[in-house]
Amino acid sequence: MKTILSLAAASLALVAIAEPEPSPIIGVTQISTTNKNTLVAVPFTSLTNSTVALSVKDLVCTNGLENNTWIYVHSGSAYSAWKLTDEGWQAAISATPAQIIEASAAEANQTVNYGTSFWIVLPEAPAAGTPKTFCIYGNATVLPSSPAITAGVNFVANTTQADASLVVSGMVAGDEIVIPQDGTSLRYKYTVPKAGAPAGITAGWKRNGANVGSITIPVGQGFWYIGVDGTKATLSFD
Repeated sequence: MKTILSLAAASLALVAIAEPEPSPIIGVTQISTTNKNTLVAVPFTSLTNSTVALSVKDLVCTNGLENNTWIYVHSGSAYSAWKLTDEGWQAAISATPAQIIEASAAEANQTVNYGTSFWIVLPEAPAAGTPKTFCIYGNATVLPSSPAITAGVNFVANTTQADASLVVSGMVAGDEIVIPQDGTSLRYKYTVPKAGAPAGITAGWKRNGANVGSITIPVGQGFWYIGVDGTKATLSFD
């Protein structure tokens, strides 16, 4: 018995002097939507490693979501799909006529990168005045970089935990920022005045032809940055 106690004491001593593993900063973002189709932000990374992308099935909390809710992740030129069932998120092929996105089955541990976005598609649009609320969660360690913006459709997001003004550098005339909605999406276009234009006309982001002082991206909101040929923009949030 004395030998066992001595070994136990030695083990405790080793534990006491061991360097503790750093704990992740767990972040939770509550998202409220009135849309059936919502483009959702990825403001987190893996809970086991802050520099590693987060698994799709670990990102979206199932509480408050009904079965037959879908996740669609854009990868390259295609989508992969997840479906919510009694067993949780299941990789699935979308074959429902009501779904407007053609997708293939997702890999079991498919990940989504920090700063990007993905679709949540509800079985039905929320009733007027009663938005659907759900949560995403993960490691809230803020990373210094955001996805590179190039020509084509870029799925990006507000990575902060509050509504934030979008700051863009390196934009090119013709670039667009689109916040998708079930109805009319919010669309902004970067324009540059033609040679000989009056001095009062300046380069800037416009919506419906009118200048906008800033573009606010709601918390948890994903959006599209549609770049023209030659676009190499960078994004940040203020």
